[in-house]
Amino acid sequence: MGEPDVTRWPDLDDLWEALIECHNDVPALLRLIADRVMEALGDGCVITTVTLDGTALRPAAIRHREPRVESAMQAVLSDQVTALGEGIAGTVAADRRSMLLNDLPRETLTATTPPQFLPFVRDHPMRALLIVPLVASGELVGTLGAMRTESDEPYTLYDLHLLEALGERAALAMADAVAGPRSIGGADYEAIYRHNRDGVLLTTPDGHILAANPAACALLGRTERDIVRGGREAVLVPTDPRLASALAERAAAGHARAELTMRRGDGTTFEADVTSTIFTTPDRKVRAVVIFRDMSEEVAAREAALARFVELEQAADRDPLTGLWNRRGFGVAAEQALASADRDGHLAQILFIDLDGLKALNDAEGHAAGDAAILALARAIGASIRDADVACRLGGDEFLVLLVDASSQDVTRVIDRVRAELASEPADAKTLSFSTGSAERPPHLDLRLDELIEAADRDMYQQKVLHRLRRHA
Repeated sequence: MGEPDVTRWPDLDDLWEALIECHNDVPALLRLIADRVMEALGDGCVITTVTLDGTALRPAAIRHREPRVESAMQAVLSDQVTALGEGIAGTVAADRRSMLLNDLPRETLTATTPPQFLPFVRDHPMRALLIVPLVASGELVGTLGAMRTESDEPYTLYDLHLLEALGERAALAMADAVAGPRSIGGADYEAIYRHNRDGVLLTTPDGHILAANPAACALLGRTERDIVRGGREAVLVPTDPRLASALAERAAAGHARAELTMRRGDGTTFEADVTSTIFTTPDRKVRAVVIFRDMSEEVAAREAALARFVELEQAADRDPLTGLWNRRGFGVAAEQALASADRDGHLAQILFIDLDGLKALNDAEGHAAGDAAILALARAIGASIRDADVACRLGGDEFLVLLVDASSQDVTRVIDRVRAELASEPADAKTLSFSTGSAERPPHLDLRLDELIEAADRDMYQQKVLHRLRRHA
């Protein structure tokens, strides 16, 4: 698949500045977001926001390149409320997971569309659809959708990643614009600032420090005057390679979090967890707040734990429960199999298998029953593939199978064999079910193993969502 064509991407820094300029003008903010989405990704855009009770989505902006189509969309959608978990947008919001759908069959749209939207879908069928959840500071804000109704060009994963990048900025701006009035005043903010045990710096985005709270002075072993005089370069180690990346992320997204090396007044350094957010004051000045804490002890403990983990991981390439490859062993074996497929000019298929209902089984009957279910599915997979194929327990209830010299029909046959093998297991295993997704890799295609797995995982998730929606339609 190679690298994304970023020349098609809009200037995300410019978008962030434009969003800030909108401030609390919500209609202008929504128009700006929708216009940028249509410029980059499609014929139409729909933005929804979460209702006050947090149980449903309400359309906030409905745009389309064609005025007649936009009018039809607004006539149908403007006053509609969709419950979380209902339809595609409601499912994306409830699951907080993005959706990419191409070549949408009319029957699928009919089966998965809430009844109130069916007339519009029949008259204006969508060719391709992207929807991402809008989340700001861990809270669901709504959804952002792009659609192609006039073009047959399919969406790609890079298109989805672009919409997710646009959505990150849009969610932050929307959450800030609709934030309600605060019930605390300046004295309360001053107390929070003064008595916070984390270090707090008020800065400008270009690195000047305007103020430091007492905790910052104690952590850095400096007076507030010294911190203000020294600026960013005095308290952060400029040669830390993570610093440039964190600053770039903050400039693009408006916020960033990173582990950075900070310097005390005596010249010693420490690892700090640093969070920074850019904001605009009521008098339109751009500022940044930097909050940090010393995490030297956590870093030391984490490094010790990581060293132990690496030691244990390197001790075996097999999953101890099932005997299949573990993630590490699968990576090595799969790369070798793909190289062989390239040499021989063969197709390869990745099959993602997810055991349904494992958590419920563990809760109801205990982990021994859950382990038995995992073992039954592992045995069924092992009995259904060839010696040249590579199977792995990815972790928990997830399995991967790499099929070499195989077509999509071979994938279907393997799935059918796994179901048949489960049917021959003891009575308890007969009731087991699983969900699948797959992705194809032609020989010599520039598609990494992790991209192939991501595509299969996404296909599995989307098939599961569509099955759930059809069942409840």
